[in-house]
Amino acid sequence: MAVVTWDGSSSTAWTTGANWDTGSVPTSSDDVLIPNVSNDPVIADGTNPEVKTIELAASATLTCGNNTITVNDETSQYAFKGIGTLIPQTSTIVVTTDADTLIKCENGSFNNLTINPDGGDNTVTLYSDITVGGNLTITGGTLDTNSSSNYDLTVTKDVLIGTGSGTGDSAVLIGNASEIIINGGMKIDVTGKYDAT
Repeated sequence: MAVVTWDGSSSTAWTTGANWDTGSVPTSSDDVLIPNVSNDPVIADGTNPEVKTIELAASATLTCGNNTITVNDETSQYAFKGIGTLIPQTSTIVVTTDADTLIKCENGSFNNLTINPDGGDNTVTLYSDITVGGNLTITGGTLDTNSSSNYDLTVTKDVLIGTGSGTGDSAVLIGNASEIIINGGMKIDVTGKYDAT
């Protein structure tokens, strides 16, 4: 495991090793830090990176394309920590984890967000208000809006809970006292559950 830091010394291309402090593009075992530098990273269409975590520092920007970005946090506090700006384009961010984790996106929004596609009973907890411009899919584990802070969750399209996740109640959305706005529809299959208080 290593922290790989973007420096943008060559270009804005995520896939160029010279843009990273290690000289190599981060892999699934790396925590990624994107600080505020002059060349913000761009993940081009068709590039589907898999990393351990992503952190966007204040005033940093990450621009996605038509791609899937997987964060497979297992031990860190945050799978995705966005204090800077996320420009999602048509991307899907997939959070798969073997431990409880947090997600934060203070500026910008996710496009499609998928929680724990490999199943399991771990919890992903919001640590900011979250906007999903596309679909929110929970195929396993729990997405919790945070009972102590009740962060708002806004989904422009559909919420799918339990799709293809296996046994009963293996995918859960816990709404707490948060404001949840769904502009599309909500589908809860036999393996899913919505828990509101």
